[in-house]
Amino acid sequence: MKLRLCASGRLRKGPELALFNKYKLRSEKIGRLINVFPIDVLEYDSSRWIRFLKGIESSKSFPSRSHKILLDERGRIFSSNAFAESLRSIRDSGITEIIFFIGAADGVPAKLRDNFDEILSLGEMVWPHFLTRVMLMEQIYRASTILAALPYHKE
Repeated sequence: MKLRLCASGRLRKGPELALFNKYKLRSEKIGRLINVFPIDVLEYDSSRWIRFLKGIESSKSFPSRSHKILLDERGRIFSSNAFAESLRSIRDSGITEIIFFIGAADGVPAKLRDNFDEILSLGEMVWPHFLTRVMLMEQIYRASTILAALPYHKE
């Protein structure tokens, strides 16, 4: 199963990008063991992001066997183990791709939220999009280690 991360804005060279890339590389290595790879990252400037979101309404924009997850503070909060189990369940259901969406500072318009299969929150606090990307990638890595029964995650 492939993972795709679609985000508004670009991660510029610096510590956030370095940390993001570190967890992405680790996730892809372990992902090969559990059939959760590759991880593609698509970045959009603000005008292209709005057009991209409007395309979500069209089922032709994404593979029919994809699972679209919006990151939003109003979404469901998972423990790391529950997130790993969710990835396992989606993978085992025959879905070929999970697409994560990270919006801009003003989020995603309410009228478009119904076009996602799931809304995920990293907690009740609001995070800048560049930190959200790093945190999501770390959780994908953590979930991968849980699914591969590796010792990274501590209870």
